[in-house]
Amino acid sequence: MDKFEELYRKDQYHISRWEKHYSNKEFYGIHQKIKDELEKLLNKKKKLTPKQKFICAMIYHHEFDISSSKKALKFVREAQAEGYFKQKWLIGSILDRLLQLQGKPQKYGTQIVELKNGKYKQYRLDSSVSDEERIKIGLPRLKDLKRYLEDETINRFWGKWENTDEIEMGAIDSVERAIKILFKNIPKEKIISIYIKGSFVRREMHRKSDVDIVPIVKDNQTLRDIIKLDEKKGELYKPSELLPTSLSELENNKRIMKSSFPKGNPDLFLFHLNSHKLIYGKNLNKEDYKIRTLEEMFKTRIKEVENMFLPLYRNNEIGFGQILKQVLFLTDLELRMKGENPNLSWRGITKKVKNKNHIIHETYKLRKKPTKDEKIRSDYVGKLESHIRKLKKKWDDKLILLRWLSIF
Repeated sequence: MDKFEELYRKDQYHISRWEKHYSNKEFYGIHQKIKDELEKLLNKKKKLTPKQKFICAMIYHHEFDISSSKKALKFVREAQAEGYFKQKWLIGSILDRLLQLQGKPQKYGTQIVELKNGKYKQYRLDSSVSDEERIKIGLPRLKDLKRYLEDETINRFWGKWENTDEIEMGAIDSVERAIKILFKNIPKEKIISIYIKGSFVRREMHRKSDVDIVPIVKDNQTLRDIIKLDEKKGELYKPSELLPTSLSELENNKRIMKSSFPKGNPDLFLFHLNSHKLIYGKNLNKEDYKIRTLEEMFKTRIKEVENMFLPLYRNNEIGFGQILKQVLFLTDLELRMKGENPNLSWRGITKKVKNKNHIIHETYKLRKKPTKDEKIRSDYVGKLESHIRKLKKKWDDKLILLRWLSIF
């Protein structure tokens, strides 16, 4: 990693922590040191790559003064002229901030002002830039941008992420579209809360990953309406999916609608509630609902992998990736049965399993480097079947012994 990249990471790290961890004075002091380091580098290095010019633009952009904003605009224009278009919206944000600092109306609409009541409002702008021009540089339409900047009802936790990649940027855009369509078609008063779960939250997405958006709704009719909405308009916000759950489903731990794809009991969502992210509404309280015991969940998961998911895979009704995902969930429960409390993520669970011969290690490798080789897949499925047999024997014997000991 070169020195410019190191400074970029420092810049992104402190920007992500600013709101919750630093006062304005503390942040400006930290960032001044980053800018000083950058200028030392610039004095030594006369010829910059387009990426290095982009990094210079980003760091100067975070200085919040006219002189630095002018330098940021110069560097971002040069970087883009030389073909570097990562985060191409940056040019609009830099220009708007420079105009705001000069007391002039902004053009793209990216800047806000804080009101006396603590809320935010989009800074005044002229009408010289069209929505087509905004979209061309990766910004939303003006009305959506305004809603995004001023809307405090949605917890956009991804706004604090560092080094967002192309897959994540696409996923973030799809979440915004999905929430907009959901609120346009379903009354807000019918929605108790909205969570996001899965690989998006864990930042472990790959190109075929979905974003699981889970609206918790008051009644079963609203649940049906959202399912129909997802079937009708889901193509407009892929890779996001709307996966509603109703209060009665949580209370009875039973799905009200049949699905062509196997779905876990609603209490699984509650069991892993701390791994999900609340983006709207109020948090659910696990104590309000009945959740199966860990032993019951573990035994059920073993049966589902053996008797449901593997047969579906052999019949080409689900993909190989679904089998890998089930092994992640199975291993999570296996670790919990041993008294562990793993972080529900590929990295977290694989790291927890010290035995390198455990199937999770091969599973993680196949997840990171997918293969279509039928022999590799077939061998893996054979190992999984063997793993399940061993799990059943090991835990059946252990549970019988524990129950026997509990009598005395």
